[in-house]
Amino acid sequence: MSRIKAFFFLCRCLSEESGPARGLSLADEIRRGLVCWECVVQIASEYLMTVALYCALMEKGLLGLIPADLLEYFELIHSLNGTRNRGIVEQTVEIAGILNRIGVEPLLFKGAGHIGSGLYGDAAMRIVYDIDILVPEECAVECEECLIAAGYRGAAVAYRPDAHFHGPILRREGRTAGVELHRWSPWPEFLNTAAMYDDSALLALRGVGMRTPSPTAGVIIAIAHAWVQHASKRNGVVPLRDLYDTALVARRKAGEIDWARVVRTFHEAGQMDAPHTHGMMLERLFGQRIPGVDGRPHREWLYWRLGLLGIRSPAVGEMVARNAADLGDLFANSADGRRVRKELATAATYSRKLRNLRTALRRRGPASEGASKN
Repeated sequence: MSRIKAFFFLCRCLSEESGPARGLSLADEIRRGLVCWECVVQIASEYLMTVALYCALMEKGLLGLIPADLLEYFELIHSLNGTRNRGIVEQTVEIAGILNRIGVEPLLFKGAGHIGSGLYGDAAMRIVYDIDILVPEECAVECEECLIAAGYRGAAVAYRPDAHFHGPILRREGRTAGVELHRWSPWPEFLNTAAMYDDSALLALRGVGMRTPSPTAGVIIAIAHAWVQHASKRNGVVPLRDLYDTALVARRKAGEIDWARVVRTFHEAGQMDAPHTHGMMLERLFGQRIPGVDGRPHREWLYWRLGLLGIRSPAVGEMVARNAADLGDLFANSADGRRVRKELATAATYSRKLRNLRTALRRRGPASEGASKN
């Protein structure tokens, strides 16, 4: 089983439908010994989707078909991440209690927000590194001071008007995760801080108040995080976790999502390629569509091929994506386009970029052939 086949098997497991869309069902593939579990688990681990895979197999009634040692591994990872996430919930409640004392209800988003909102039926499904918290900008310094007074420590960098949208990661001895305290939204062109607070739901847990984004805001955040903030398309990366988060929101809270607003938000910001790309990938990987997004993304074929190459061989995919992006910018009427044209004005630079691209493409063959033997 190649890495590509393992990736698509993982996506089929995570999809809503378990029947044979094309060919064999998941159960038949497993029964016939066509699944290289080592390869599937490797891919799932790289995308931080191991626990999600386990929960999806459980939901589809397929755990009885997998090897006993693999089931034991899944159960161990599920148990460990469940313990960690319970610690994160306890820590989040503690932080919210500290900030409530100065009249602030922190807004949880990304992984911590999904756990808090109950998006995942099983809170252990989502692997979370840091706790992302948004607070009103005018209260940010006071919030940071309260956390430091409570024992949190970070780099000696105070909030400044020209600083990044969040301060240094704060950590407290004996607590589970680092805390990113955001003083304004990371995506102000789509959802500024006021809009995120206005479009949030109060989560009262153990006597403290905190907030989580609405399903509509959650979809906007996932799209902006993947395609604008991290430029996944330009980098040839498949943002599987952001796509899966959107797929789950669309399945479980479809009636609460204002899809027209999602589309309008990116249209007004001049970033329609982001929902177009997100919708294209949702359809290809999970068989789901974003209502109202009918257009196709710019350079769709190129991104799809770069994404597949990155799955086959991440290091080679990154190299090709970097050089292909530069060559693609060559004809763009943008600052990047002007920069690349200036760089390519010298023959030496032009030759170097072509050599890099040829080298990466030559390496692709052996890497993919080796993977296909697994």
